[in-house]
Amino acid sequence: MSTTAARDPVRAGRVNPHGDRGGARWSHPTDALLRSVRRLCVTAFGRRIDVWVAAVRPDAHPDPDMPVLRAFLPEGELRRLSETDHDDARVEYAAGRLLVRCVLGERLRTAPARLRIGEEPGGRPRLERGPGGRPTDDFNLSHSGGRLALSVSRHLRVGVDIERVDRTRPLEALARRYYTADEQTLLNAHAGTEAYAECWYRIWTTKEAHAKARGVGVRALAEPLDGHGTRWRRHPIPVAPGFAGSVVALHPSCPPYPSHPFVPHRKLGSDDE
Repeated sequence: MSTTAARDPVRAGRVNPHGDRGGARWSHPTDALLRSVRRLCVTAFGRRIDVWVAAVRPDAHPDPDMPVLRAFLPEGELRRLSETDHDDARVEYAAGRLLVRCVLGERLRTAPARLRIGEEPGGRPRLERGPGGRPTDDFNLSHSGGRLALSVSRHLRVGVDIERVDRTRPLEALARRYYTADEQTLLNAHAGTEAYAECWYRIWTTKEAHAKARGVGVRALAEPLDGHGTRWRRHPIPVAPGFAGSVVALHPSCPPYPSHPFVPHRKLGSDDE
């Protein structure tokens, strides 16, 4: 993959709740819950992937009655928000849905609340055919430690994973369970050094992003990551100091491998949905 700087169309476009472009006086909807929104452009197999990275505002207190959420989220998502009790989970859910719908709404020139977002048979979120919806558009969302990352591409299946680096996690035990022999060899070359955790999270975020692109969940994390460069490609995401991130794209000719039911990654301590 290669990386290029990009002008953020979400912020540059100043989308209003009806999907039209407004004047400079219009503050962007994501400002209500997010800050430091930036976009990265990478390429894989000759096609573009847009990756948005953002931080949740520390003063964010999302409520289903917030005008911006009522304008941009459909009733089903507002209902789920109202049923979410944990404060951090409410903030991450609302911020993630707002970012997804703002980005896809601008991309497809459709009112964000009208976009139909469903699930694949295994539970992976997808954009459904409908107003503005195109089966060739794919997206994936990750959140951890008050940060969000959203990857979007056309004609490529993509997966993204970001993680706050936590050296108190049982890294060695998780590596023995989920890393292949080759991955453990690479990791053990850094044993006893600060680079150990960095290498561990680089491998982990790659495996999670790959599994999310395939739509197979954590049960596939122990499988070898064969075919890099031909079947799939990975690019690091510069999230923030103390974070690791990866985005993975599958080759257009390689279908996903739904041999495992989708299991939310939080089962293993990640913050992803």
